[in-house]
Amino acid sequence: MTDSTSGGCACGAVRYRFAGEPVVTYKCYCTHCQRAGGSGYLPIMWVAARYFDVLSGELRFYYAEGDAGRKVGRGFCTECGSPVYGEIKVPGIVPVIASSLDDPERYRASMQIWTGSARSWDVLDPKLKSYETQFSTEEVREWLDALRARNRKGSD
Repeated sequence: MTDSTSGGCACGAVRYRFAGEPVVTYKCYCTHCQRAGGSGYLPIMWVAARYFDVLSGELRFYYAEGDAGRKVGRGFCTECGSPVYGEIKVPGIVPVIASSLDDPERYRASMQIWTGSARSWDVLDPKLKSYETQFSTEEVREWLDALRARNRKGSD
């Protein structure tokens, strides 16, 4: 995998890079993401942990139970407070906040989740696959299987 994407916080103290395409991209409208992002939704992309590198700086993590009832770690810069990436209980995945990319235009949401929590003043994209709450466990398994296949192909 030669294509790499970089990003970081607003002040530049935290920098990261990852190779390859995201596993999945989505807009999360859950109330926790709304608060964490200070907006109607949080743009998130799952990237392979195997190809994710922190180049500089450290994040501080705030852990809370998300709307789905699972523990979620939200990482933010200790200097400027920018949300950068998180920790979830999905093996091999780093959830990157797409707005922390150096080139956020590279992000394209493929779905929107927790639309039942969307605010009346926010507009949902009718072209995206939508979930009233969370995507299914089966879909996560399919994405992880595809990631494993990609990893095997990349190591050949």
